[in-house]
Amino acid sequence: VTLLVSIGSSYVNYRDVSGDYQGIARRYLDAAGGRTFDDLRGRHVADYQTLFNRTTLDLGRTSAADQPTDVRIAQHNSVNDPQ
Repeated sequence: VTLLVSIGSSYVNYRDVSGDYQGIARRYLDAAGGRTFDDLRGRHVADYQTLFNRTTLDLGRTSAADQPTDVRIAQHNSVNDPQ
């Protein structure tokens, strides 16, 4: 089963909320209805990957990361543990 959910907004700008939210939602739903699950999923992944794969964060790695969590918690004031 593929369940399609479509949402539109009546927001046009900060002074105008008279947009056709139902028409917008219907157009999105109609456009998605003719696509396969694999196509929808592929488009979804490609869309959000551009937002979520923009940066990386490397806090470094020390040998403290090799310790069990309870040991790391007990030593948090005395050990350099950037993870």
